[in-house]
Amino acid sequence: MKLKRINYFLISFLLLTCMFISSSTKTNAEALSSISYSVNNTNIKIGQTFNIYVNAQNISDLYGASVDFKYDLSLLKILDITSGDVFSRSGKAYNTVIKSTLPDTTGTASIALSLQGDIAGFTGNGVLFVIKATALKTGTVNLQTTNDSSKLTTSGLNMCVKLVNSTTNAKITGVAYTNSSFAINKVTKINSEIVSYNFPATMLPGQTYHVRIVVKNIGSETWTAAKNYKLAPVGYSDPFTKYKLVLSPTDNIKPGQTKTFTYTMKAPLTQGTYTTDWQMYQEGIVWFGKILSRHVVVANPPRASLIVSNNIPTTMVHSRKYNVQIVVKNTGSDTWTAAKQYKLAPVGYSDPFNKYKLVLSPNDKILPGQNKTFSFSMIAPSTKGTYTSDWRMYVERIVWFGPTTVKRIIVK
Repeated sequence: MKLKRINYFLISFLLLTCMFISSSTKTNAEALSSISYSVNNTNIKIGQTFNIYVNAQNISDLYGASVDFKYDLSLLKILDITSGDVFSRSGKAYNTVIKSTLPDTTGTASIALSLQGDIAGFTGNGVLFVIKATALKTGTVNLQTTNDSSKLTTSGLNMCVKLVNSTTNAKITGVAYTNSSFAINKVTKINSEIVSYNFPATMLPGQTYHVRIVVKNIGSETWTAAKNYKLAPVGYSDPFTKYKLVLSPTDNIKPGQTKTFTYTMKAPLTQGTYTTDWQMYQEGIVWFGKILSRHVVVANPPRASLIVSNNIPTTMVHSRKYNVQIVVKNTGSDTWTAAKQYKLAPVGYSDPFNKYKLVLSPNDKILPGQNKTFSFSMIAPSTKGTYTSDWRMYVERIVWFGPTTVKRIIVK
């Protein structure tokens, strides 16, 4: 019974013709089943291997299916043609009835599949067939359906899909076929893409930052220092550095590999928003690849300080009083006033030489960029030994900020 059914299916396939449908239209307004084509790469380039999928949607009682694909041998090399997931997902045994020997020299790839035995067909969605191909040259591949496999051509009607049900071994009717096309593009000989970078979004005026840019070679030529490949600021001008980033003499960045460029950014002294932009460059020949362009804000934070100087002695005589000064610069963007409760305080509110926070006077108005001299007295402990005195700027009950000045003092 099973052998008879398979033979009957083979005869049906040989006699069966495809329903001809123009692109993107249905044969019947009430049709529920459809066949479409797709590829797994939207940017196919010469030399790349990719898949063409023959997709089925809303298929009912599918017992067997076949596809014939007529292709241009100069444009494509068909490596294989296999079953998709429709028959495997059915959970039922099936046979490969016909399959072309690939790669071939005829320019036609075919495959036919059938379930085994007297069973119901598959109902649902999935991939009927997968055609694995390699792109050989630039061009456009149009996937268009014909109702007669004898009329298949490489430049016109080139695809025929046949579907058979399990009930009568007859063709499944009312199927809509959606034609498709895809392009094969030229590989750019010299090309690059930015993989990653770690530019800071904000920088302090005059400060330096160690950064990196990772670039991938997506062309077909190897980058070397001898060939003068560089990563350079666009227009040879950048507000954060004046140097082009060169390859080392031992670098040999092959297609598909990445190069990590590291360098130091130094923020301008003037606050503002600056643009840093970079692109790969072959010295004296061509700029290539996408430009990496980012905006960086150079600004002082609202609260920032710098210890300019102090005259705290490193040795003291026990129990003796010393008049000292600590000079602090306002490197932030906020003005320091007594009303805002800016102070210079001993870290942890504890100091062996002075127990007081140093406040601003009511008339103090320390603008950004200005210095404040805090003058106060230190009394050496009565017990001899080595002590630590540490001070830092502080906004009362809000935040400590800026660096800490730490002084080790020997009391004799």
